[in-house]
Amino acid sequence: MTVTLLLLAALWPSGALAQAALDRAIGLDSFGKPLVLTKLTAADIGSLAAAARVPMGFEAGPPGSPSGWKVEASGRTLRSVLDAIVAADSRYEWRDDGGVIVLRPSAAWSERDNALYRSVGSIRFDEVGSADALRIVAGLFGEDLRASQRDDLSDAKRFRLDLPPGTILEALNGIVRAHGLLAWALEPWPSTPHGPGSVVPPFMISLASGSTGRAHGTGVRLDREPRVAELVESWRRPRPSSGPVLDRLVGQKYNGDAFVLHGAHDLKDLAFAAQIPIGVELLPAPNPAPRGVRVTGLTVRDALIALMALDPRYDWREFDGVIVVRPVLAWADPEHPLSREIPAVRLDQITVADAVNFQHSLLEPRFKYAPERDGGADVPRVSADVPRGPLLLLLNALARSHGQLCWMYEELNNRDTQFFGGRRHQLSWQAASGEGLGFAFR
Repeated sequence: MTVTLLLLAALWPSGALAQAALDRAIGLDSFGKPLVLTKLTAADIGSLAAAARVPMGFEAGPPGSPSGWKVEASGRTLRSVLDAIVAADSRYEWRDDGGVIVLRPSAAWSERDNALYRSVGSIRFDEVGSADALRIVAGLFGEDLRASQRDDLSDAKRFRLDLPPGTILEALNGIVRAHGLLAWALEPWPSTPHGPGSVVPPFMISLASGSTGRAHGTGVRLDREPRVAELVESWRRPRPSSGPVLDRLVGQKYNGDAFVLHGAHDLKDLAFAAQIPIGVELLPAPNPAPRGVRVTGLTVRDALIALMALDPRYDWREFDGVIVVRPVLAWADPEHPLSREIPAVRLDQITVADAVNFQHSLLEPRFKYAPERDGGADVPRVSADVPRGPLLLLLNALARSHGQLCWMYEELNNRDTQFFGGRRHQLSWQAASGEGLGFAFR
């Protein structure tokens, strides 16, 4: 069972040192308002960690927290805020563990039978994201999220874990430290009764991303042995090789499952599975859908050949490292919307969201392009420098700049066209996390 939380978060640049952060003034929340703490929950500690720009950990205490206290955080140092919190709720004590600020019940620090002191083996994984990290964290408590967790908190950062054997607490701190922009929290499952025979886990472990202001959590129990080693081994992905995109190996899907290709609609996952940029022009899915072909372990070339066999309405081409799959007839249509001429474009290190908004303004003049605020140090950025020419050039340039992004174009049906005020075309972008951005245009 998983749950998604929305945290108040400020921008959190990488490389922040905890000792410096302890004496640094805490900023405002993501709404530009002073951060005020009145209770201790995963969301509140996540907000504090983001505003302080330092990785943190939090273990909630038993019921009985004093009420009526308030700590105004913004403008004060993190050290003084932490001291004020433990003064308001004396059950807690904070410590600096190698750059990770951890707030736990005072008694928990010395209770050797505490679940966080259970032993766990080494954790070594060459390339993980936030979703992988949560799966590993769940494994620390004997849970397996292999097939249920795929969102990377909108955080494209990949990082390496090389943690020696130790305790669960040390592993949690090691994970958020290795990333540099995460905070972990363990607390009772919110607002849920746990009577005899309840299938709802009594606790929730969560990770928050300070760069994006998002968090995910999953239910756990505290009486299960860690099973990280076996889970991590089961998640190993065939590593796509560098070199020509057509010769790269197709790995697993983002959630760790084997990639089974049923048709062009599945190609959005190929960008991550093969670590390539890709573009797709979609036709309505065939009915009934083909049985599908497992392409994990195949080359990109063989995966595309398999797709053409599944649905011969399509053909593919390579454009300087970008694979583009389109209907056969679309390639020869000079009046096609993707052939629409646009002016020369030069974009330098902007977010994908800004890139989508810029394209919207090109295709819908009434839509005014206004760059968003800085998305943070870990938000992936794209660039493009293309001459006057077809829209397809710009789409491919942005996908190529990102490296693992999929653009998708499709014609809207009559119902959707009516909903979008007569606009018949849709352009969208899909990232590895499964999240998409897009717009309809005339």
